[in-house]
Amino acid sequence: MIVAIVDTETNGRTPGEVIELAMLLRRLSSKVYVPFWAGGMWDPSLEATSRRFTPDQPSTFKALSVHGLSSALLEGYDPSAIAGGCVEEVECFIAHNARFDIEVLKVEPPLVIDTLALSRAFCPDDEGHTLGAMLLRVDERLGLEHRNVAHGALADVQACARVLDWLVAEFVAPPSRTWASLACLSEALAAPQTIPFGKHKGTTWSDLDFGYMRWYLNQADQDPQIRDRMLREMAYRNGSMARCPHCDGLQAIVDDESGLWSLCSCFSTKA
Repeated sequence: MIVAIVDTETNGRTPGEVIELAMLLRRLSSKVYVPFWAGGMWDPSLEATSRRFTPDQPSTFKALSVHGLSSALLEGYDPSAIAGGCVEEVECFIAHNARFDIEVLKVEPPLVIDTLALSRAFCPDDEGHTLGAMLLRVDERLGLEHRNVAHGALADVQACARVLDWLVAEFVAPPSRTWASLACLSEALAAPQTIPFGKHKGTTWSDLDFGYMRWYLNQADQDPQIRDRMLREMAYRNGSMARCPHCDGLQAIVDDESGLWSLCSCFSTKA
């Protein structure tokens, strides 16, 4: 299995073009999760790569202020259009806010682990869930050092690896520590456990007003994860889908004593 932590920098336009792509790639025979960082050092089997690309359009000033990659620095590289081909063999795609990287690379990996989704589910507080904020939770010294190189793609994939290792070790039950199960857990927890905005902020899905869901689904600007979770909740209520009595439709369960998460049996067939 080819597993890769991926990060992209883009020109900030719509649609975005990749100007830098970094990966921490590993080739594994085991389906069980193996930490990227252990014993104070990186797994020696890791392949770290970073490539730049020349976009058709220059970066917006907003994007340029983030990554600092001017048009002059991007001259003479392969075109952005081929960036997706660099990850086409990746079977397990890992990223912080993976949906963004998948969309800009125009790929459909078999397995996706989103550390942003896991971070929000496992640490449901107001301390912040950006990659930098999560790295500070893991290692304050490392997190402060990362501030000086943040939004460099290679630095970000290394930070993502440390965050994922910590999330798995601290919050995931051992039976769910496989690449496939982590991808399913990430998918199950992609939508927040309560409504994150508006007059119903903080309301659980099972208590959310049905009329509000119908109103939201008629809006042009929808969050895909919120939309999908609302559609599932509506299916539970109209009887076209059975709500699991063990997880109340969340598709994941946290043990009250250990605080460890695992897939619910209603989702585990996918893993």
